[in-house]
Amino acid sequence: ATNTGDIWNIRIDITDPLAGSRFFDTAGLTIPHGGNFFPFDEELAELQPLAVPPGTIVVPVGQRVPSGWNGGLDKDGLAGFHSSGPSVRILPGQILTGFELISPGLPTIRKVQVHPFWALLVDNIEAVTPEEEMAAREVERSIIFNTFTLV
Repeated sequence: ATNTGDIWNIRIDITDPLAGSRFFDTAGLTIPHGGNFFPFDEELAELQPLAVPPGTIVVPVGQRVPSGWNGGLDKDGLAGFHSSGPSVRILPGQILTGFELISPGLPTIRKVQVHPFWALLVDNIEAVTPEEEMAAREVERSIIFNTFTLV
């Protein structure tokens, strides 16, 4: 109820440690970015080597995003949605629909991280002490909202 941070980044775990030798067709799966659509296979290839445990696969996904948002993949096996700028961030109390993951895999419960926009505001960035920088990083980590979803 007292939140003042805009949401600018949503990340969903799309790894599968139990996939074994299963094959998922990636035809037609695209990742939207800046009005363009990039094939899932190409996006995943650019991230190699991945930072996931041995034997874990990244389940192929396509994405759809609301206007002003982009999709993406991370080396750690997360699919992400991020705003293209401040004017399209999700404000406290606001609802925004249109975030979609499309996959040939079966729906499963997945970890989700929601990142509010936060910045350390100082008069002089060069005067910030290492202790203040460390405290700011801890605040940034502590305000990430972790939950689960069925994807």
